[in-house]
Amino acid sequence: MKATARLGLLWSLLAMLALPVVAQAQYDYTTNGGAIMIVKYLGPGGSVSLPGTMNVASNDLPVTDIGAGAFEGCAGLTGVTIPDSVTNIGYKAFMGCTSLSSVTLGNRLIRIGDWAFWGCTRLTGVTIPDSVTSIADLAFAHCSTLTSVRIGSRVTSIGVGAFSSCISLTGLTMGSRVASIGNWAFYNCSSLTGVTIPDSVTRIGYKAFLNCGSLTAVTIPSTVISIGDWAFSRCTQLTSVHFNGAASSLGKFVFYDDPIRPESSSPSVLGNSEETGSDRASELPPGQARQSLHNWKPKGRGLRW
Repeated sequence: MKATARLGLLWSLLAMLALPVVAQAQYDYTTNGGAIMIVKYLGPGGSVSLPGTMNVASNDLPVTDIGAGAFEGCAGLTGVTIPDSVTNIGYKAFMGCTSLSSVTLGNRLIRIGDWAFWGCTRLTGVTIPDSVTSIADLAFAHCSTLTSVRIGSRVTSIGVGAFSSCISLTGLTMGSRVASIGNWAFYNCSSLTGVTIPDSVTRIGYKAFLNCGSLTAVTIPSTVISIGDWAFSRCTQLTSVHFNGAASSLGKFVFYDDPIRPESSSPSVLGNSEETGSDRASELPPGQARQSLHNWKPKGRGLRW
């Protein structure tokens, strides 16, 4: 009996020792400067916790990067936990993971790359940790069931189309250091009802909130000096805009409610088309860019002053 018990314990210990080897075998990776980049996930999917270190030539090296396309199109991936060792999530790293519903980002992450989570259509919420400084272009675009986003306190820029066509987004909290909201950043977030822009923001990009058809209220701080063309156009439920600033650069059709010519391309193809049409009641009268938006409230369709 004792021999059998000892043998069972030995097998259990061997199995525990083998677990890191098995987990490590699920990844293709490269090493550079004593750190590891995951190049490709080879595992079966499900809920995955990425390792913080991997053993290479008897040395435990930190996993710092998730490379371009490392998990792209992994339809069986349902959840991912990214360790604190990771500082960069690369281009298209999780693009098209259509079963991914849960993402936990590590507390030392610095950058989320272009298209990183594009088209993760079951992702419901994301918290960007305070360590992140930039959210790149189209990073969370077309995450159609994403309902809540919290952007951490060190993010300074939200990239082009970063959250575009997140049609279920209702809760948005921006960090206190965001300076630039990129072109198309929240385009077609059709469930978003209210936006409070932090007083760190100086620029709101071209079509940043275009077609946010449920948006009823916007607060724009005095720090904003530039608002791009069509920034809040086609926000057909907008009833209150509070702006106590002096935007020296104000684009065309900023709050224009009337239908404009449909885009010939999605936000992933930018700058290839121009809207046409009359400027009737849609631009600020000359010389009034500095005062006319103070506590502006639209009446009916189009802009009224």
